Amino acid sequence: MNFVHQLFRTKIFQTVDKSRVSRLYEVSEQSMIFAMGFVFFTSIALYPKLGQNILIWSIVLGVLLSYRLYMSYDFKRNPERYSIKTWHILFTVMALLTAFIISFLGFVALRFVTDFYQFFIVTVLIGFSAGATTSLSLDLRIAMGYTSIILVPLIITLFMVEIQLHVIMALLTMLYFVTQITIIYKAYMQELRINNVLKKLAHQSEHDVLTGLLNRRGFQNHMQNLVSEKEHEISYSLLFYLDLNQFKSINDALGHVVGDEVLLSVSKRLMRTLGKTCKMSRLGGDEFVVVVPYVSMKESVAKDTAKAYEKQIANMFIAPFIAKDIHLHIRSSIGIIIIEPNYANIEEIIRHADITMYQAKKSYGNISYYNKALDEKQKKLFILQHDLQNAVIDNQLSLFYQPIVRMNNDVLFSAEALMRWNHPTKGLLQPLDFIPLAIQIGLLSKMTWWLVDEVCGHIKEWKTHKQWKLKCISININSQQLVETNFATLFLDKLASHEISPSEIMIEITERSLIDNFESTEGVISVLRSYGVRCAIDDFGIGYSSLSYLQKLSFDTLKIDREFIKNILYNKDDIILIKTILAIGKQFKYHIVVEGIEEEEQKELLLEIDEDLSYQGYLLSKPLSFELFTENFLSKT
Repeated sequence: MNFVHQLFRTKIFQTVDKSRVSRLYEVSEQSMIFAMGFVFFTSIALYPKLGQNILIWSIVLGVLLSYRLYMSYDFKRNPERYSIKTWHILFTVMALLTAFIISFLGFVALRFVTDFYQFFIVTVLIGFSAGATTSLSLDLRIAMGYTSIILVPLIITLFMVEIQLHVIMALLTMLYFVTQITIIYKAYMQELRINNVLKKLAHQSEHDVLTGLLNRRGFQNHMQNLVSEKEHEISYSLLFYLDLNQFKSINDALGHVVGDEVLLSVSKRLMRTLGKTCKMSRLGGDEFVVVVPYVSMKESVAKDTAKAYEKQIANMFIAPFIAKDIHLHIRSSIGIIIIEPNYANIEEIIRHADITMYQAKKSYGNISYYNKALDEKQKKLFILQHDLQNAVIDNQLSLFYQPIVRMNNDVLFSAEALMRWNHPTKGLLQPLDFIPLAIQIGLLSKMTWWLVDEVCGHIKEWKTHKQWKLKCISININSQQLVETNFATLFLDKLASHEISPSEIMIEITERSLIDNFESTEGVISVLRSYGVRCAIDDFGIGYSSLSYLQKLSFDTLKIDREFIKNILYNKDDIILIKTILAIGKQFKYHIVVEGIEEEEQKELLLEIDEDLSYQGYLLSKPLSFELFTENFLSKT
């Protein structure tokens, strides 16, 4: 009884497996051909004793086997004709019907033949049942039913004939039957153990070890299944692509153990918040994907549903995450895709999600919805990146200079060198249009060294023509460039090769990048300053400097960002803020340059606050080409 109880608790009695049904039909092709040959041989052998009865038996069985062979070919050609469950039922019914017709030899024909032919029939039936061990063992139910239908009636019939030899044959057949059932069961259990080790290995290959969510491979397979379903033809689905903001800082500052705890906490909170209707994945690092399938057949309803999920996900990050007793306030950038019905290009869906998430990083609230305009923008950026590769080689870069003068008398003090890109079709592009792209594709270093060479060449030319009237030329250097191997040495060597004094160059570094990379840049800056290179903090005020950093840096110049100037005539708070920044700068003996002066009234107001300021802006001059700057500011006495 324990055996039977265990038998009927196995998976094969509870589920229909697609791959198993496919293999049943595949194996049955060969077994049907073999069985038809066996039927033909049996009918010839028994014809002398059974006559037309055996012919009718063989014809019926032959037709049935032919139909089963046709079913196998039909399944191979057109598996979508029926559901897998229906295909399995058809196979089961046909197999058991085959066994029932075969069993006629045992409980009908056996009574009408002599001992020799009885022994032959027993052998034939045992042969038919033996075929089930291989061809039907893929499905325990069918194999056991097939064998039982053939052998049980035979065993009963042999016991009913009161001849000692028949009783012995019945006992031997019954022993064979039990052996067959046991073999079939053990074969299945062995396969089940192997399969358990395998759909386990498959689980591990498709799931993230840390969080248990689907990994990238599992996500792609899930999406393939989603777009293959009939419901996808008429329904909208949603995809949310999440990236944790500043997660790298957590790993760097607190270690990967804390970082892993954060990722695990995020995954648990996602599952707890969104429930089982969503499928969640961790694609790697701090990137998570949430898929909500088939939300509606109406686009408007799908959009409303997306808004509701958006709020749920955003609210999920309000409460701090706790890792190693540390309370961490984390925010996420969320790219949202509304997947249209019948859209099946998974690679494009993932690409759309990726560019939308990166757009979200730049958007208010860190949330962005995909639209075709965003995709076009991304394609244009890609083309621009490709074009930028040739900008230096094809001499498409140029330098413009914007003068910096004393505010109280407009006497020329210095100038800022500004890079421009003469794009073949888009015209003159500003640094904001291409410097971020240069960083992404690793071209920043080459462009920076081009800028240094150009500036040094221009200074040398001005000196040759006795036009050099400036204290220095300032150039913008990204903090990533500063940490390049041997930057200070290479920079000083460049100046020396052009016979330029280090004090004639000022390096401008934005406040934010300075503080973000302070530990790695502080040493490089100290070396440059020790050789006389001037340094300025650019865009001061929009970052997050502290007084301690200003003291540690002790640069020459502080450049106040234009954002603080544009509303100074209308906003008293901006005036107070400017006065505070000026007081701080003077405290640490910085020379202060105000950027973005565009109106005379702005200049007059600043002069009332402090007469020792310098400034640059369109009021004085926009950035000019080398030739125009030379003509307008250096050629005149």
